[in-house]
Amino acid sequence: MPNDTTQTEIYSLDLTLKTQTRVTATSSESEYSALLLPNQRRFSAIRVEEDGNQRLWSFPLDRSDNGRPEFPKIFNVGYHCWLHDTLAALFIVGENGLPHSLYTAGIKGQKLWRVASNVGRCLQTLPDGRLAFVQKATEQTWFLKTYDYRKIYSDLVVVMPSKSEDFVALPDGTYLTGSGTKILQYRPGNNAAWKVVADISKYGVKSISRLAVSKDGKQLAIVVQ
Repeated sequence: MPNDTTQTEIYSLDLTLKTQTRVTATSSESEYSALLLPNQRRFSAIRVEEDGNQRLWSFPLDRSDNGRPEFPKIFNVGYHCWLHDTLAALFIVGENGLPHSLYTAGIKGQKLWRVASNVGRCLQTLPDGRLAFVQKATEQTWFLKTYDYRKIYSDLVVVMPSKSEDFVALPDGTYLTGSGTKILQYRPGNNAAWKVVADISKYGVKSISRLAVSKDGKQLAIVVQ
């Protein structure tokens, strides 16, 4: 949220040059949760529009146009990820006390396919094309699950640490999540449960929330308090 607006904008960060560039500049809309599209030519983001509607938009990396809604008639989109070029997983915000739900939708058909309810905000595409997400069975018990859209099949991976709904998947299938000031790791087939691999409290961090990882799995970005 830059100083000249009360809206959130998209920025790009060059880790080599240590510079940041403002990508969107809108006076009455907010953009957040930016992701690079599989075609590498555009990025997508949730836009909170002037009337309060939340839709999934895409924008060109070269700024050759002002963006477009990818699913014009699908509203209340909170978070998303891309399963392939034309298929997205969408976190749909529940209204009137209803739980948040997970859907898939294709750009061509523009139709929602319900996957699960009571889901967390983090959606990750795995190297094999499956979707990873968190489903909240109760207030205390949250599961990390995968969904194969080709087989229309969900599978349980592991119980998440208490109140942890954000995670990343590394190229080798390892998962990382945050719990307090600790980074935890889980390797399906190798670990029985999550194990601590780092504690970043020495940097003044009080808690870890969201995470992102580079495609090669060598760079980890985290949001902290």
